Amino acid sequence: MTSVQRIDNRLADTALMVAVCRAIASDRGVHDLDDPYSKAIVAASGVPYWISFLESGESLLSQRSDFALKARAMLGHVVARTRYIDSVITDSFRSAGVQGIRPQLVILGAGFDTRAARLECLREASVYEVDIDDVARFKTDALDAEEFRGKNKPVLVGADLAGDWLPRLVASGWNSSTPTFWLAEGLLGYLHGHEQEKLLGVIGEHSAPGSIALFEYASVITTNVESDINPAMVEQFAGDDDGMLPDLTSLIRVERRTPPDEYLRTLGWHSTIDDGEAVYTTWFREVEPAVQASALSGQFATKFIISRNK
Repeated sequence: MTSVQRIDNRLADTALMVAVCRAIASDRGVHDLDDPYSKAIVAASGVPYWISFLESGESLLSQRSDFALKARAMLGHVVARTRYIDSVITDSFRSAGVQGIRPQLVILGAGFDTRAARLECLREASVYEVDIDDVARFKTDALDAEEFRGKNKPVLVGADLAGDWLPRLVASGWNSSTPTFWLAEGLLGYLHGHEQEKLLGVIGEHSAPGSIALFEYASVITTNVESDINPAMVEQFAGDDDGMLPDLTSLIRVERRTPPDEYLRTLGWHSTIDDGEAVYTTWFREVEPAVQASALSGQFATKFIISRNK
């Protein structure tokens, strides 16, 4: 298996952290998530910390430390949103297929997503993954792993989503005249409000009729209220007391912004919203009250916005 040198980019580190969660959940065999490909990506990364974490994940999660509590809460959040989004994509692509439509999937801020290989509904679909150049190069090597042979592979597009990313997507083969399913999972918090608005504007302007956009939207990143931004919100993204989890405080943008559904409504889109707590309790089973309370705390308070272009 090809090993790629660790890249000095904390965004790639967070992407690996999510991949480790999916891999551990799959290995545990109790979360209804079958994702052997995340394990292959983590192994191909050659990053000792995450490889060790993956190998000792079960024993680490069984500890009674602050780290273990947060790690299990993160695991539950990742599993729940993965299974939920999988179901929305599957239902949407099956419905489109019945109508004789073959939509494209564009995953924005894809990190080390494995849906192109995992989901049967995407077996012959065009899947585009947009992320920073470092992550795109990193994943290109990871997809050479044996586990991906014969599987649908995404078209990797290296681009900064805070900048002018659409030309690179078009150059990679994406067709603006074909309905697109846009996915932004765990992305918007890394963008400033004006960058989010620009991204939504691109989606709204260039999507064919029948396109769908699914956004995971964390309430902690916005203060769409009269009060000032509370610095305590940012502290929720600090590392754990044991110093083992990444500190995301400098990456998450907590500032005033317009929610995606409100912005896209001005462009003629209509939206439905699923509450993050309902998603968590529906798609993940956690019996320990302390872990469930942590998973439902402000750090993970999200909603899932499904917007449709009429």
